[in-house]
Amino acid sequence: MEVEIVLFPMTYLVIIEHYGAPKLEHESVNKLIKWRQENQLLDDKYRNYGIHYTNPKTTPPEKHHVDFGTLLMNLLLKTFME
Repeated sequence: MEVEIVLFPMTYLVIIEHYGAPKLEHESVNKLIKWRQENQLLDDKYRNYGIHYTNPKTTPPEKHHVDFGTLLMNLLLKTFME
């Protein structure tokens, strides 16, 4: 596996945190999707991110932590432009 470090500008995200078993991550993702639907943020300009703090293969399920996020900048622009 080749790893590349990429630097990009500061990015603001709306985050939902997931703590617990990796097999339950879909529940957290579904909450974020529901929030995006409620706020009409479903098109491709709202990029999504997964930020993993632990390795699910080596971390006990109760200590597993990952954040799922959606780009906030476009949301801020949308709010202020209305």
